[in-house]
Amino acid sequence: MKRVIRNIIGGFGWSLLLGQLVFGYYEGIKMGTRAQGMGEAFVGLADDINAIYYNPAGLGNLANFQIPTFYYRPYTGLDLGGIYQTYFAIGGPIPRYSDWGGVGIGWLRRSASIVLNEEEEGATSEYPLLAENILYFSWGKRQPLDFILPYWNQRVNLPDFSWGVNLKILFYGWNPQVVNLNCDNSWWQGDYGDGGISLDGGVLFRLSQLPGFKFGIVITNLLKTNISVKDEQHQEYIETRFKLGGSY
Repeated sequence: MKRVIRNIIGGFGWSLLLGQLVFGYYEGIKMGTRAQGMGEAFVGLADDINAIYYNPAGLGNLANFQIPTFYYRPYTGLDLGGIYQTYFAIGGPIPRYSDWGGVGIGWLRRSASIVLNEEEEGATSEYPLLAENILYFSWGKRQPLDFILPYWNQRVNLPDFSWGVNLKILFYGWNPQVVNLNCDNSWWQGDYGDGGISLDGGVLFRLSQLPGFKFGIVITNLLKTNISVKDEQHQEYIETRFKLGGSY
């Protein structure tokens, strides 16, 4: 019976959070209805507070404070449990020091629950199973650039250049009450969660030769964060990703 429970919990938990197109921890999460409506082609635009998630350089262009939030279940009708996503952010220009840029703080949470049978026949209860969280501390600044490339002796004018960074605190946790059902499995013992710190960096700019176009470049997860369960023989890190986008 314990083996059956262990297989259900392990398989269901990983399939929920590593499903979709086999997204790993902290991946495959979609932010903002506007960005989603654009197919998430937001790296080269990033003109609202959701820049925290897509390109922190966009915070340097915000004219006022914004507070987006949502809570929803992306998949309904699951018999064995559910998936839940929560997002809250606040950000805008630094009060009385807008020349210093814009700041933002965000919290992103994705969790899964599981339904288990109780001792009484036909009785079931839903338990929290696994949750992953990201805390964002973001800053962006608009800073026009005008310089000459030394080798080509070519002048580069970027009148609408901005750059930004994210400090991210990532952590996940299993429900100890559910994990303890598998106390005979060394894979679980003492592993109720883990986390780490990482960085993102991004830029937004327009070229004077192409005034109608705007471009964005983002590099995420610059610091390696180990998100594997406690296993000396297996280490899993969040991959560094490079994103390029444009808007007109």
